[in-house]
Amino acid sequence: MVVGIDPSEGMIKEAVEKSKGLDIVYEIKSAEDMDYKESFDVIFCNSAFQWFKDPEKAIKNCYRALRKDGRIGIQAPAKKIYCPNFLEAIKVVKRDNRTKEVFAHFKEPWFFLETAEEYKSLFEKCGFKVLFSKIEIITTEHTSEEAFRIFSSGAIAGYLNQDYYDTKLTEEYISAFKEIVKKAFEQQSDEKGIVKLKFNRIFLIAVKE
Repeated sequence: MVVGIDPSEGMIKEAVEKSKGLDIVYEIKSAEDMDYKESFDVIFCNSAFQWFKDPEKAIKNCYRALRKDGRIGIQAPAKKIYCPNFLEAIKVVKRDNRTKEVFAHFKEPWFFLETAEEYKSLFEKCGFKVLFSKIEIITTEHTSEEAFRIFSSGAIAGYLNQDYYDTKLTEEYISAFKEIVKKAFEQQSDEKGIVKLKFNRIFLIAVKE
């Protein structure tokens, strides 16, 4: 049995739509709320680990959900400088008169560790034997429009989420934020109009002995 989980109803609906005809069960729940016991041989977490509010609890839930010799694999953004391109764009948001006052109220929601050893230690603390843990810099080439779409597919869910501000977000702020980030990616483009996006990513594999 294959089970996919996500706390977002919208993400689950999209997954259901994209996997029609496949034998996959979906549930709306977070990793911190998982209550499976020795139910799976493999757990894979793709670009979601950074969103865990209680990573240790989530990992312990994964450990309990796996059968003996079961494995977990994760890949996710790592380090505070998870994507220098994104952070350069955010620097402009911080300075721009249209956005700087509201952005000052933003509190980062993400969980990042700085080294592969820190990730390894966290999983070992939760009972796993870590077989592989490495942070790599992944570089891909995109147009500025594609770079903005990539930003909008993940990071923007934090930067423009009312839950992470202690002041009201307005349509004017949201519109200006997007405009500034789009322009920043255009300015990052080389003479051929290409942005080289760099991500620090953690790749980790662990086993339940």
